[in-house]
Amino acid sequence: GAYTVFAPTDEAFAALPAGTLEELMKPENKEKLAKILQYHVLANKVASAEIKPGEVATVEGDPVNLEVAEGKVKVNGAEVIQPDINANNGVIHVIKVVILPPDVASPTTTSPEATSPTTTSPEATSPTTTPTTAPQ
Repeated sequence: GAYTVFAPTDEAFAALPAGTLEELMKPENKEKLAKILQYHVLANKVASAEIKPGEVATVEGDPVNLEVAEGKVKVNGAEVIQPDINANNGVIHVIKVVILPPDVASPTTTSPEATSPTTTSPEATSPTTTPTTAPQ
């Protein structure tokens, strides 16, 4: 089939937090890297002139938000700086920023996010039992 690829520039990858690229290149993160790459791909060919504002599904599964304003296209807020590069199996739009699927956090934030839900839920439930004694 034909595809649309939102391809980040080398500068976009360089702008990721320090250590992110190295972390993603590790064998144990192969699946996460694949998700990120697939999040930049649409399963059909869409030229920049055909892009409509709104959410559209990616090959990864999560949608991206497309914006069109004053002849400029943005995907999840990342501006397309070089549209409509034709490829054998689709079209490439170069973007300024690496876009990340909602469930893929940068390696530095993964562990705090994993632990925070367990610490917030007991706190959220305990106040419901204490107010009966507190007002007295």
